[in-house]
Amino acid sequence: QDLFEAPVASEEIDEWLDSSNWMSSAGFCSWSGIECVPRWNNPAETKFDGDGEITHFVLPTNNILASLPAELFSAFGKSLRVLDLSNNRLKSSIPDDVNQLAKIETLDLSKNALTGRMPDISSLQALQNLRLGSNELSGEISTLEDLEALVALDLQSNDFTGEFDLTKFHRAIDLKEIRVNDNDGLTGVLPYQFGFFGFMSRVEILDLSGNSFDGTVPRAIKNMKGLVELKISGNRFTGELPDTLGELHEMEVLDISDNQFEGISMPNSVCELKDNH
Repeated sequence: QDLFEAPVASEEIDEWLDSSNWMSSAGFCSWSGIECVPRWNNPAETKFDGDGEITHFVLPTNNILASLPAELFSAFGKSLRVLDLSNNRLKSSIPDDVNQLAKIETLDLSKNALTGRMPDISSLQALQNLRLGSNELSGEISTLEDLEALVALDLQSNDFTGEFDLTKFHRAIDLKEIRVNDNDGLTGVLPYQFGFFGFMSRVEILDLSGNSFDGTVPRAIKNMKGLVELKISGNRFTGELPDTLGELHEMEVLDISDNQFEGISMPNSVCELKDNH
């Protein structure tokens, strides 16, 4: 319990929507939003009030007005698998100590007021879901190419700048969702390597809208067989749209508006695809 006393003040907890058992004499594994591995590791035991290893710290939409304490990451780095503090009022930078979350699978700090740069998280080899969207983060996006387990990436609606290189995800073979929209200073291209050795072939959502991407849409886009949503509006793409877009039979949403494409007609294959849906 002492671990929580410094980073979380009792007067702040009083403002939370759900603060059941917090700072009480009950073991912190009974506090709202906290889940633990039972001390005796009994699979039949579903309720545990003792102070076992914390695996889940889940308090989204809870009116939490605070800074992100470095102690949160250093104290639970060996056991924490899910950290979800989304849709609160967190207002600090993300401490570098986040890289101590060796077993983290879901890191969701989206919809807060976090500022500063994105720390190096390349050591988080178990990370599957990274959601930092709708904050005030700035600077270049830290390297993500070592995150081979990544399934979902949400960095939308921040102030990121620099190049966003999609080819860096060639080892994330299970990647299904990429949302980096509405970072006006973010640049990049659509790579011709789509489909090479399965590269991005399982991606279902690709949202690059509201950025400064340029270049053309490659014919290899057809290799993104699982694509359901493709949003590239509000960029600087040029050239003609390839008819291979019509080979994306799972496509439900296509937004290419506000670019610099040649001509105004959609390839017939794309129109036929629309008719099929």
